[in-house]
Amino acid sequence: KFTNEYSEEAHRILAEANLAPKLHNCWPVLGGMTMVMMEYLKDWKRIDSFEKGELDQSVRANIEDAVKRLGDRGLVHGDLRAVNVMVDPKGKQAKVVDFDWAKKDGGGLYPLTINMELRSKEWDTEVTPGGVMRKEHDSSAYEKMVKRFFAPL
Repeated sequence: KFTNEYSEEAHRILAEANLAPKLHNCWPVLGGMTMVMMEYLKDWKRIDSFEKGELDQSVRANIEDAVKRLGDRGLVHGDLRAVNVMVDPKGKQAKVVDFDWAKKDGGGLYPLTINMELRSKEWDTEVTPGGVMRKEHDSSAYEKMVKRFFAPL
């Protein structure tokens, strides 16, 4: 993958806990881009490929653990939504992907071009274009995922 920004730190924290694909390397390349080489999650699907109640509770626990681990280190994923949570084919394990927006809590701003239609469905109501990224926003995104994809306990 090639990207303008990438949080190798956030990715490595979750990869070490098997909550993100293994990160092989991040290299700066010409033009200020970063090349990211990571594990290929063959046959894994986005969480929204599953019906509500179809996923094992371990998937829920994986996502919760990922949010907690980043938050405990003072980091925000910033884009925790269905397209960035991959689930194994049996619906028993989740891995978080896409660390392009990940920043220190309070140290990053959301892009000015974010799709505000996603706010009510996937993001915290305080997420705004150019707004300060907070770890509470990841917690809120997690809670929205729980309501959307998991049967009540």
